[in-house]
Amino acid sequence: MSILFHTLGVHYLLRHKREIRAVIALMCQSKGYQVGDVNYILCSKRVIKETNIRYLDHHYYTDIITFPLSEESTIISADIYVCVPIVFENAVRFHTSAYTELVRVLFHGILHLIGYDDHTPEDQTAMRATEDLWLAKFQEML
Repeated sequence: MSILFHTLGVHYLLRHKREIRAVIALMCQSKGYQVGDVNYILCSKRVIKETNIRYLDHHYYTDIITFPLSEESTIISADIYVCVPIVFENAVRFHTSAYTELVRVLFHGILHLIGYDDHTPEDQTAMRATEDLWLAKFQEML
């Protein structure tokens, strides 16, 4: 298992990496998966937009893009791009702390990989509730 955190175009020091990794492992185990290699790339608006255009042909900013990489159905491996400035803007919009919103988005990427979707309002409600559950587990570890 290797969950790594990188930065590209931003300077950000992520706190509580050990606890974040532990929660991600629990999230995966809860659905019958194992963690393989997960790379989080904490990036700038420029990087996220260029990535969105290049790989998805989407010409807009977003907070997260998840690229599944595993060739085995029970192993979670991915590159997950997280746009720190967009996450921080969303924190203001959702009336939460920047750090809490960042951790929520880190977990959100994994939830997509283990079977959760957010295309419909019902899916979005389920996704948000599951994010809240894992955020609470994370807070218990601190």
